Amino acid sequence: MDTKLDWKIIFISSAVILFSSCLGGGTHGSIKGYQYLISKYTLDSNVQKVIASNPNIKLDTLKDYYNDGRTYVTMDVRQSDMIYTYTFRYAGDSTLWDTSHHLSNLFICYAWDENGNGGSEGNGGVSWYHWNLKRTLIKPFETEFISKLDSTLKLKHTNPD
Repeated sequence: MDTKLDWKIIFISSAVILFSSCLGGGTHGSIKGYQYLISKYTLDSNVQKVIASNPNIKLDTLKDYYNDGRTYVTMDVRQSDMIYTYTFRYAGDSTLWDTSHHLSNLFICYAWDENGNGGSEGNGGVSWYHWNLKRTLIKPFETEFISKLDSTLKLKHTNPD
């Protein structure tokens, strides 16, 4: 295969995924994104392994639009001082997931601490000018989930933001 063509496809796919993740998610926006050079299905399979193997993560079992287990996933992450609730979304839709075999993204849509601090980027709860809250909310997600996902995949995510 043509390496230049492969990278062009990855770049274009990345731009489409990033753009569609901002538009397709309603008003929640993206608090922070994580990009992997694997398919969505491989990513999802490993996400489920990490969640199942980490006692500090509890998957929300109540299914609704923002927790369908396929596009959106909601979970609690326990840290020593607090429990945080996150909803993340896989970018794109099933058409993109079926055709993009070497690129996938997930991003945090909603994040709260147990005191109700947080929200989404789109509603102003976690925006650029709330940088301290944003950093506080992202840290447990990355410590308990993303770092373990990277380790399980033996890949380092990149930040599409």
